[in-house]
Order: sequence, then C-alpha cells, then structure tokens
Amino acid sequence: MPHGLKVFLALIPIVVIIDYLWLARIMGDFYRSELSVLVRKQGAALDPVLWAAVMVYLCIPAGIVLFVLPRVALQNMPVSSLIWGFVFGM
Repeated sequence: MPHGLKVFLALIPIVVIIDYLWLARIMGDFYRSELSVLVRKQGAALDPVLWAAVMVYLCIPAGIVLFVLPRVALQNMPVSSLIWGFVFGM
C-alpha cells in the first residue's frame, strides 16, 4: 500500500474525532445559540447534510496528503510543510 494512501486512511478518523470534539463538545452551545438561523436543526440538535459531511471528511485528509506530505518527503523541512499546510487551510 502506498505511503500516501496509508496517511490518508490514518487521517480520516483523526479529522472526524477532532471535528466531533470541536462541533459537539467545545463549540456546540455557541453554534446552537449564535448561528441557529444559519444551520439546519432538528429539535435542539444540529442536523447536518450527511453527503456534504462525508465529502469534507474525505477532502481534508486528501488536501493534507496532496499539499503537505510531498513537501515533507521532498524537502525534509518542517517549516515548509507548515507553510503549505497553512496555504491549504486558507
């Protein structure tokens, strides 16, 4: 199995866990109170569009593998990978 695919598959659960912690535990009350007119809700809970969430959870690790991983492998410079990670995030 290619190294990039291994990294991609390892990143998927990490991204899902971080997003769950952020959306449900850390900022959940803020999103419900301040952004309630902008988000889909079912009762008191947020009701996400599942196909869009799956696309996001696949695109974020893919972007990390495509933007950051080659820079680390080719240049072996952590600063370069941080810069490219920042560019991807922006």
